[in-house]
Amino acid sequence: ADPNLWPLAFSGKHGGSLMPTFRDRVKESLTGSAPGTSDITLNGTAATGGYQSFNTAFGVGPVFMYCAEDPVNNLWETGTGYLSSSTTLVRDANVFDGSSGPGTLVNFTSGTINVFAVAAAHWCEDTDSGANLARANGWAMP
Repeated sequence: ADPNLWPLAFSGKHGGSLMPTFRDRVKESLTGSAPGTSDITLNGTAATGGYQSFNTAFGVGPVFMYCAEDPVNNLWETGTGYLSSSTTLVRDANVFDGSSGPGTLVNFTSGTINVFAVAAAHWCEDTDSGANLARANGWAMP
């Protein structure tokens, strides 16, 4: 399938237009230094309760959607990113939404951050009732 047919394809630090990858029950926490608006260094260990780590679920390279939250300061963002190493989440500047507003990376100032994989509502609502998904997968459309 040609990713250029997808009007919501992502481009950013990863380079090029790529469709996001989806996985269920992916969650990690970070405790330590605050990332600010930079990449997030994950701990590499899945959250308890049957979750999997980002590296186990996605590996290095594929683009995915995530939500990062700072429960101490009530900060959050949803966006796309990828792992550049087994524990480094590169946050794309194309943030869907967050406590700083759409298009703005949140400045995480606390060392306690939860990160989990999502199918962001903004992305899901803009999929044109499945037509874009069909085009991206090369399915025939009337």
